Amino acid sequence: MKLAIGIAALGLLVSACETTSGFSNEPSFVMVKTEPNDATITFVNGTSCETPCRVGVIDEVPLTIARTGYKAHRMVLTRKTKKSILVKLERTVVETELEAVELPDLQ
Repeated sequence: MKLAIGIAALGLLVSACETTSGFSNEPSFVMVKTEPNDATITFVNGTSCETPCRVGVIDEVPLTIARTGYKAHRMVLTRKTKKSILVKLERTVVETELEAVELPDLQ
């Protein structure tokens, strides 16, 4: 009988630990990668990092990803965000190939 009561108490203790562990103040981390690399991630507090960048998330983390020649991308990371994400940046300038032609002699 004492064994059954001990096992039941242990089961309650373990289940209590499992339910409270979801409310931790420890951050989860998200690896943010971009295509192309070396974009700047700017956070609302003014800090920044270059991609790829590991971001700690406790609640919500609003951020902007930017790179010269590409549209800025705004997003919010949460605890539900995957552990690694890839953001494909969209070019703002269309690259076109120039046709090589001979220039006239300017003499």
